[in-house]
Amino acid sequence: MSNWPLGVISSAGGGASGFGLYSWGLNSSGELGHGGTTSVSSPVQIGTDEDWVNAQCGMFYTIAIRNNGTLWGFGKNNVGQLGDNSTTVRSSPVQIGSDEDWLDAVLSPNQYNCSVVKADGTLWTWGSGAFGRNGLGNTSTVCVPTQVGSETGWADCGGHGQGGAFIKQNGTLWTVGRGHAGALANGNSANATSNNYSTPVQVGSLTNWKFLHGKFRGMFCVKTDGTLWTWGEDDDGANGDGGGDVTRSSPIQIGSDTNWKEPFGCSGNTGGCLKTNGELYGWGNVTGGGWANFEQGTPTTALSPDIYENEPGGGGDTDWQGDHRIRGNTGGGNGHNGTVKSSGNKLYMWGNNEAGELGNGNTTRINSPIQIAGSWYRVGTGVKHTVGLK
Repeated sequence: MSNWPLGVISSAGGGASGFGLYSWGLNSSGELGHGGTTSVSSPVQIGTDEDWVNAQCGMFYTIAIRNNGTLWGFGKNNVGQLGDNSTTVRSSPVQIGSDEDWLDAVLSPNQYNCSVVKADGTLWTWGSGAFGRNGLGNTSTVCVPTQVGSETGWADCGGHGQGGAFIKQNGTLWTVGRGHAGALANGNSANATSNNYSTPVQVGSLTNWKFLHGKFRGMFCVKTDGTLWTWGEDDDGANGDGGGDVTRSSPIQIGSDTNWKEPFGCSGNTGGCLKTNGELYGWGNVTGGGWANFEQGTPTTALSPDIYENEPGGGGDTDWQGDHRIRGNTGGGNGHNGTVKSSGNKLYMWGNNEAGELGNGNTTRINSPIQIAGSWYRVGTGVKHTVGLK
């Protein structure tokens, strides 16, 4: 797999059989997997099994993997986003197909479809195919995981509201979906059906792309040289390149730093990235919850990366954890985020909290990261709901 690590380190990290799966927040479509539609504001375990190794949120649904390599989903399913060959809402985990080789997959559930890279380097998608975003050569809805082409050289995947992007193991970058607001990174920001891609198309000829993550219309991406790049729509400074509402239809570098490690979750008009020194940075509209600092409850916008700190001038912590454990909301304007620290596997959450999605027992919005009790391995944030492994 070259130097592009996947989402889970072999069977939950070196010998562990897995973890308990927990969820909290909004449960309007059964996206918490508790067997009903009751929302909760603190983590509640899904069943009693301790064999889960990955879980990520889409918009009102969740996709998860067990240590036996099986794939599971629950929540909203109106366009087949659960991949269980139906459009039936599921309030408890249901197995997706019968394959048992999803272990070590990179999951990217998005608003209306899901993309996954398996450990063998194959790329799979399902859900709504509007704008061609499934990459299957059409705009049809697909209710079961379907392989994109026949290649086995894919390494990373990420989506936004109307499309997505993929990286191959050779470091090339590919985009798919709606050609609007520069989201395809092909130099064209026009909104026309003829500009959509229904199969992945390579962006330029560079071979040093490494990790990516979606925002509302566009992506963030870290290269192998540690530089950070962005493209797409820039409402509220979401691109982080200092432009201020300037749409970028081709990748543009954010600043000049060369120690960026991994982009993380965003909520529409926000974004963020982890540095190799363990510092966490964010930008865009703070009311979206995608970045946080000492400005408790003060709506503001950062056009360039701003370090996460709990008090003015206090500096940022240096033990935030990456390795694709940071995943976030890829749709909607009212967002929240969270990640795990490397010291003690401590989970921190921040942002909007209308449905208890922060997991701290109430529904009060918090801008600066707060700790959630327990020893956590991984967290994923969706639209007003969260899943975590501990």
